Amino acid sequence: MKENCQNSDFLLRAKAFVAVALVGVGITAGSALSESVNNNNIPSYKTNSIEGSFSIDTVDDEYIKETLKLVKDMKYPIPVERIRNCLEAWRIREYGEYAQELRSLGLELESFVECGAKIHYAYEKSTWLSTSSSDNFQNYISLSEIDKQLLAGEKETNLKKRAKIMKNFLLDDEGNPVMLVVSATDSIGVDAIKKYFKKADQKYKKNGVENFYSGIVDSGACVYFTAKLQPKKDAAACLLDEWGVINHNINKEDTKRVKDFTNQFCRNAPVESQGVGFCQSAKALGLYTVFRSGDGLQTGETVKDMISGEILVATGNKDFVILGNGMFDQAKPYAQELGVSIDDPWILRQKDAVYAVYDVVGENLLKKKK
Repeated sequence: MKENCQNSDFLLRAKAFVAVALVGVGITAGSALSESVNNNNIPSYKTNSIEGSFSIDTVDDEYIKETLKLVKDMKYPIPVERIRNCLEAWRIREYGEYAQELRSLGLELESFVECGAKIHYAYEKSTWLSTSSSDNFQNYISLSEIDKQLLAGEKETNLKKRAKIMKNFLLDDEGNPVMLVVSATDSIGVDAIKKYFKKADQKYKKNGVENFYSGIVDSGACVYFTAKLQPKKDAAACLLDEWGVINHNINKEDTKRVKDFTNQFCRNAPVESQGVGFCQSAKALGLYTVFRSGDGLQTGETVKDMISGEILVATGNKDFVILGNGMFDQAKPYAQELGVSIDDPWILRQKDAVYAVYDVVGENLLKKKK
């Protein structure tokens, strides 16, 4: 979440392009408070206090309902700050207990606590990704092993040594954990996954995108799991869930047909992570509650594919433009399932809300074109 997810304290990463005027919709942050829920026993997933006037106690059911009402009312600007507050409150309620557990184990660095809390949440909540398979990342790594790598990695200041210790983690350039990386037995392997992530990051940087890793962190995505969960689909297919898990449909057999998966990681990692972000913000608002079927699925697919298409095309890179146009083509049938086109005002409003609230990978390219 912009202002909330990229440095030691989420709130330090607000983007200046979101104008404060967007919040000026005639309803103040405290006007919706009738009966506040009791949140006194909810531990924060941050060590630092939340900046500004935000308080989790202000984000009660009534506040969330009024925010959703404003989101749906096309006459008003997108209520960015209220959406952020709802998402932040949701994250505190969902991640706080896990963060507290990790601190009690001795974890201190905020980026490690944040990543670990998300993974603990996903480990407990994420039960399945595909109707055709009961497989999931928990079958290949234990929670104790995850914690062991986090704790030992945090203590190691040499980044090369840290990377070896945290063998199941994708790390950014500063050695902060981005996601847990897990591979099924017959898949391409953890080292290969991290290699393709690095190549994707480098390719984005060459095309003017600096927030490949931080944008993924900001979305709420926290596990990248390679396994052939969709046997009838190729290695470009992905699945995601609202708990932060992304599945990339690769196995060793695919490597005989595809020698380099860099472009797939360039496309899949950002688009699927933003799909996680859409799901979580929608849950925080009560906009959708089901994401594997119906409007929640179709809308989420449409929005994330359109965002990815816009970013990829904006790079001007030949490979990326081809991928981007493919994302627009992919979005159209999902929109049609909703009975609308991809330029439907409600679809565009939800897309713009994602841009406004999250640190979307590569959005700086769109700003330069304005």
